[in-house]
Amino acid sequence: MDDIKSLGVTSIELLPVHAVINDDFLLNRNLVNYWSFNTIGFFAPDPRDASDVSNLLREFRNIQKKDRSLICFTQKLTGLRHNYPILRRTRFLTGEYNEELGVKDVTWINANGSELQQGEWEDARMKCFGILMDGRAQITCTRKRGQDAMLLMISNGHHDVVEFTLPGSPGGKCWSLLADSNLPDEAEEPSFNVGHAYETTARSVLLFLLTPEEAPASA
Repeated sequence: MDDIKSLGVTSIELLPVHAVINDDFLLNRNLVNYWSFNTIGFFAPDPRDASDVSNLLREFRNIQKKDRSLICFTQKLTGLRHNYPILRRTRFLTGEYNEELGVKDVTWINANGSELQQGEWEDARMKCFGILMDGRAQITCTRKRGQDAMLLMISNGHHDVVEFTLPGSPGGKCWSLLADSNLPDEAEEPSFNVGHAYETTARSVLLFLLTPEEAPASA
């Protein structure tokens, strides 16, 4: 993980590593099945991924041992996507205010915790911003409020630390840190009050969960 971050990489897209076949229509065009869509063995590593085909399985096992932190972090991200449906909605986010439901599905946030203005979009110096995804937004074509969690994703492409003010939201009490790409081994989920200036480390992506205020006890 450290080697990858030292290159300035801020995001990783995982592609299949199982064995695939190159279709004739690709070979006839001097192309290959680069995206690994046409598998011939889900549990067999693709020989193209090895530096030495004769030691393919050994290399694959070594990757699992040496890059265990990367594997664990990837498993953590997969778990977050499974546990929070808002991360896998099929409805496009528009950022438009729904007057009927009184909610915006997504709001773009600057480092001061305020909504991004048009001028900031045009500022090439802006390297850090947040994406506030509201789980109350409608999920389908039916105009009905959702019941998902509210998440804040922060992306910092700057080469240094940026203090990011955690924004407030109706009914929100505090933010819990679910994931930080610069803290892949972090097991705890520390909480921070709304308005806290969180030190977002260089070239990182973070995910926060809004903890709702406790409902008053009924008489």
